[in-house]
Amino acid sequence: MILLDKLLSKTEEYRRINLHSYLNLESININTAKNKESVERKVLRNAITIMRVIQVSENLLEAVKQKYDKLKEAYESMEYSFKNVEAELLYRGLIGVNEGFGRLAFDFGLCWDSILQLPFFPGSSIKGATRVIADAVVEGNEDIGVRISKDDVERIFGYSEEGRASMGTVIFHDAYPVKPSDKGLILEPEVITPIYKGSGEEHLASPNPISFLTIARGVKFNFLLASKSNTDLNIAEKCLKKALEYGVGAKTLIGYSIFKVY
Repeated sequence: MILLDKLLSKTEEYRRINLHSYLNLESININTAKNKESVERKVLRNAITIMRVIQVSENLLEAVKQKYDKLKEAYESMEYSFKNVEAELLYRGLIGVNEGFGRLAFDFGLCWDSILQLPFFPGSSIKGATRVIADAVVEGNEDIGVRISKDDVERIFGYSEEGRASMGTVIFHDAYPVKPSDKGLILEPEVITPIYKGSGEEHLASPNPISFLTIARGVKFNFLLASKSNTDLNIAEKCLKKALEYGVGAKTLIGYSIFKVY
């Protein structure tokens, strides 16, 4: 209740802030400060608070729902079939570490929609991770319950060769949050501490804490696929679900961006 009161008291002040612009401006203070770590922590706290205020006051997730509803209406009018796959982050999400959002203020960026003021997983990244699974199924290294061939993969995901190209029969949309974490968060801070830089020698160890923003653990995303072929759509859905379990985005080998599929 105390936290909610504080948020409400800052609503008018914070709701007008564009979080991307705020971080870009604060990057000047961070990079010129004598006590950089202290300023970073303050900016991170403010960013989380601003995000929470905007999320509630602007009803961001309802805007996402409306966006998906309009997409579905458009596909229905064109006689496309579509699939929704909902998945929840088991740990924090990290996607687009070289993107502009947060990159000037911290050492890692994040894929960010500056209009909706929300993080997202790009359709191109989702499609690439899903195709990796499809290729593994062809090679016999993964099982999705159906057999597929190399020709199926090229038809569904597309190809680019000399003299011919195809975008594929299945469309992969950007994935947006549809539900916050149990704490009501979309973003949360993270700190990693690299110890060895360029060498594994113990006497050269130099712990260097790095703070940055991530997508909060427990945030649920909606992954939308569309196609005129139900067969191809079903194959793509099965491969996507498997890909989400392995992770989509950066640093998946250490647990980031791994999903529980519903």
